[in-house]
Amino acid sequence: LSFQTQSVMERGAENKDSAYWTQIADDWTRLIQKANAPIFGIDTEGNVSEWNDKTETITGYSRTQAIGQPLVKTYIQPENRQAVHQVFQKALRGVETANFELPLLSKSGKRYTVL
Repeated sequence: LSFQTQSVMERGAENKDSAYWTQIADDWTRLIQKANAPIFGIDTEGNVSEWNDKTETITGYSRTQAIGQPLVKTYIQPENRQAVHQVFQKALRGVETANFELPLLSKSGKRYTVL
């Protein structure tokens, strides 16, 4: 992996055209979308900004339904919202929380724990 990363970086330094960087961004987007693990992101307001295919499968909510929704209010059970909100606030300040188990709520009401 490090060889491939170095190779990509070397090619990027040599080839600075926008088509090259667009291809790199597309590759990373595809990797995230098709990952065999739930990957989601939030913006600084706590709204969903990324929602991959595995997260769709687990939650039952499509990417279209999730994007822009407040993650804590919409996808976290009420009794867990304060703890999750605190972890997200710390993350936005650059403070890491190790091994936090995120209790993600599905459309059917089932709770999934995501590490």
